[in-house]
Amino acid sequence: MRTKRSLLLFTLLVLFLLTGCGYYNTFYNAKKYYEKNDYKTSLEKCDKILSGEKYKALHDDALFLKARIYHKTGDREKAVKYYSMLLEKPAESKYQEKARGALFTLYSSGGDYQNAYTLYSQVDKENRTPEMDVAFAKLLYLRKYAGELESLSRDYGTSTDIGREIALYASLLRGDRRRAGELLKAFEAPEKSQYLARIFFLLTCDSFFVPFMSSGIQERYKAPVEVLTPGGDTASFQAVLDEIDRLGQKEQRFLLRGLFRLFVEQGRFYEAKMALLKMESLSGSQGSSVPTMALIVNTNKPVAYSDLPTDWKGYLTDGRGHYLYTEEYEVYQLVKGRWEKINAALPPDGIEEYSITVWDALNKRWLFIAEGKEEWFALNINDFSWDTIFLEGDELPRLLPERLYYHNRKLYYFDSIGSFFVGDIRGRDKVTVEKIEVKGWLPQVSGYTVLDFTRLGWLILVGGKEGDINNTMAYTLDINDPDPSWKEQYAAAPVVLADYVLTSFDAGRYKILLLWDPLQEYEKPAKALLADFQSSTERLSLIDVPKTPEVVEDFFEYETAGDYGSDTIITYRDPDTTFNSLLITVMSTNVRQQTLADDFRMGNEPRSEVKEQDLQDILLQDPEKEVFPEEMLPVINALDQLDSGGVNNPRKAGDLYLDAGFYEKAALSYTEALEEEPGDNRLLYALAYVHFRYLKEPEKSREYLNRIDLPSVEEEFLREHIIKLKSVLDSGEK
Repeated sequence: MRTKRSLLLFTLLVLFLLTGCGYYNTFYNAKKYYEKNDYKTSLEKCDKILSGEKYKALHDDALFLKARIYHKTGDREKAVKYYSMLLEKPAESKYQEKARGALFTLYSSGGDYQNAYTLYSQVDKENRTPEMDVAFAKLLYLRKYAGELESLSRDYGTSTDIGREIALYASLLRGDRRRAGELLKAFEAPEKSQYLARIFFLLTCDSFFVPFMSSGIQERYKAPVEVLTPGGDTASFQAVLDEIDRLGQKEQRFLLRGLFRLFVEQGRFYEAKMALLKMESLSGSQGSSVPTMALIVNTNKPVAYSDLPTDWKGYLTDGRGHYLYTEEYEVYQLVKGRWEKINAALPPDGIEEYSITVWDALNKRWLFIAEGKEEWFALNINDFSWDTIFLEGDELPRLLPERLYYHNRKLYYFDSIGSFFVGDIRGRDKVTVEKIEVKGWLPQVSGYTVLDFTRLGWLILVGGKEGDINNTMAYTLDINDPDPSWKEQYAAAPVVLADYVLTSFDAGRYKILLLWDPLQEYEKPAKALLADFQSSTERLSLIDVPKTPEVVEDFFEYETAGDYGSDTIITYRDPDTTFNSLLITVMSTNVRQQTLADDFRMGNEPRSEVKEQDLQDILLQDPEKEVFPEEMLPVINALDQLDSGGVNNPRKAGDLYLDAGFYEKAALSYTEALEEEPGDNRLLYALAYVHFRYLKEPEKSREYLNRIDLPSVEEEFLREHIIKLKSVLDSGEK
């Protein structure tokens, strides 16, 4: 009997342990997947816990983990939802204080100041972290709550960085510049440069701080400080962009955000756009995974042969074989070092006028092209017969061979910055030509190099204004877009490209740029760069090649005759000889990009032991918001076009400033527009809304609303908005 009872107890104990293990194992796995960044699986485990009553004791754990996942992945709305659900739980919930702190961060960084202000007061003092306190100080500064900010500053004192930063905001709010200058000096140490960049440029964009800085800090920020003066030219800011490359990336971001806002305030839109583009290039960086240099090795293999036909006219290649055609269009193939005549069909009449050849890889033939013709010819590699190809559609202009590209049965001809041609090869006997006009804004460049990335669907210009190729900007064009438009981006090169003449050759998915110094009479390339275009991010990178790859003698005079993978076939016919000559070289290129992580492993770069803190609270002018280049670029482009075109359209400018978050500038523009149209109800409402919602001036808002004759408002939606705003003002809501 005792044995049966013992067996029963043992069985029950085992069942209890098994169910208990399964009970907690689900949440254990959810946390493990979270730590491995497998958020999808972690969320599935959390949802399983939340869906069953047997897991009720773990519901708070699952809610908090879900909130953290959405917070970390940038889904602010869902993060707020799940943190808020935890605040609705009974007071004894262990996650309430953590949820309040996280919500405060989300509210304050997202510009929801009222909720952030209310939530901070609900957090117990012992649970307020220094990070929360300094964020609250910024909120008080932005809201101009001087009394509370002074109280917080006194509580903290100035013995810590947090205390000094809070005291700095308090000094600025009460207008005590002397004290602000003294406090600023506390952030001059190199390890605190991120604070200095944020405070100096993002809080004020004001050069009054400069005299209070040490000579070392003034030298550190010499280039950006110089452009704070209104009227600085574009060239000087290009130099600034190159100068600040030596600073840390987070420090650069702070400087660029502050300069961007300053330039917009000063109406320097082109420079504002350049700052945005540089910000965009930094946001695409991945720390140590970003290539810092490229190692390029060329292996040049001369092609030896004998019996070169004396009357040869042109060279042909499919990337692997070597062929010639003569004045009479007899065809020769290089076989085991000898040129052997091939039994080819007779050429079509007039073929001698077709001087441009392109290898059509899919149809296995060479296209013989001439401008101004209604038909082309093709020489098939399989049986060396000739086809006639008829052209339909738009007429091609004068063709330059170096701007004619082929990919996937399509020919692309880059005609000019404003247009390009696409020749769609339909079947074997027809090409439909279409001229594509580029829409919208066109780059103002007169000196540029075209990079052929048509295999990825893009054409790219590296170029500059007034005939100079600079080392700052690149322009990308999506040729598969039915309405293509140029996109401008920052693509700094490690050297000033204007000093050189550029040539390029393919190396698989890369372009190798060779830079030739005219002063050295093109004896050998002075420098090389790797051009890497990532279609997924639409980014062009110009990467330093510290050791210029070896090329054949007189490479500057060679022509690129074809390519196959990472092999490039180059040919050279010596114009100084009185006899036939043809030099052929197959150049195999090996590319290896080196990252900062490689530098660490190889001992080329010191590893810093100082870990930069995550700076997620970017202090900007009211309202506090992140600068998103992809959203801001169209707005700044439009402002730049208005300004450069000399068009006075204050209503349009007001709309653009409003979109960009420059509310005082929006109000000034709408006011100017109202002077031209004093009774415009939309302008009156826009001014009333901006002054109420953003400038926190309800009386000014009411003044504009009172000028609206409501019966005269014909648009139903506008009338509803006016009535709603009036009721909000009358009720005293915030």
